[in-house]
Amino acid sequence: DITAGICPSNQSNLNGSSCCQLCEPGSGVVGNCTRNQDTVCAPCQAEKTFSSQASSTEECKLCSTCPEHTYIKKVCNVTHDTQCECSTGFFYSTELQACMLCTLCPVGWGAVRPCSPTENSWCQRCPNNTYSHLISGTIGCVKCRTCARDQIMIQPCTDTQDTVVDKCQTMSLTLVSIMLSVPEKKF
Repeated sequence: DITAGICPSNQSNLNGSSCCQLCEPGSGVVGNCTRNQDTVCAPCQAEKTFSSQASSTEECKLCSTCPEHTYIKKVCNVTHDTQCECSTGFFYSTELQACMLCTLCPVGWGAVRPCSPTENSWCQRCPNNTYSHLISGTIGCVKCRTCARDQIMIQPCTDTQDTVVDKCQTMSLTLVSIMLSVPEKKF
């Protein structure tokens, strides 16, 4: 029975008159505490029910199922509910309490902050000397190619296309050097 309104740490107060045994995490109440009977506890069922905290009133709760656009990150056990995470291409909106499709950056834009299970992507127009030819919520702008010594630029880089280059014609360079090395003949 209760003494001075205080129960031991493993018990709870029932209407100020009795102390009730707490069911430990991983077990739930199957019989309520009364003046004549203490709390009756039973273990929760793995992957079906759970109880995460000690209680003299709570039954084991049913494990949650993961909603649309999510996957199981951690399977439910007797002390913790199922943990779900947004699928690839989706982020969790705290405002809507649901996984939402990530923003896709259009061609010419890149993801400055890529989409993740916890954050939406943030897009920015590709700055000078970078480009993006993809629609994506995860890929940023890519640095434009520069011409190597043996290449010539066919088309400059734009925000939607890389620099187009081609190799110099080595045959024409060889021909020019041969022509320069042949002595001039006088007729």
